Amino acid sequence: MNVRATRWHMNAAAIKALPVMLFLKAHEPRLEQIIINLNATDDLLRGHQEERFFRGHCDCYYYLPLYVFCCRHY
Repeated sequence: MNVRATRWHMNAAAIKALPVMLFLKAHEPRLEQIIINLNATDDLLRGHQEERFFRGHCDCYYYLPLYVFCCRHY
């Protein structure tokens, strides 16, 4: 079966652009400047979860989620 022929095929570029489009639409009229803050926090894991990473300094495995905040918009 061709995956592209199914109705569940998604456009990856459109999915990535959706949060930006929704943000801009919620802040109409058009914004001239947006300041974005990217933060990561490390959460200690006690298991074999996917997408974990080893932190040699602490000799432990961590999960490192990335948070995106809009600090200011003009």
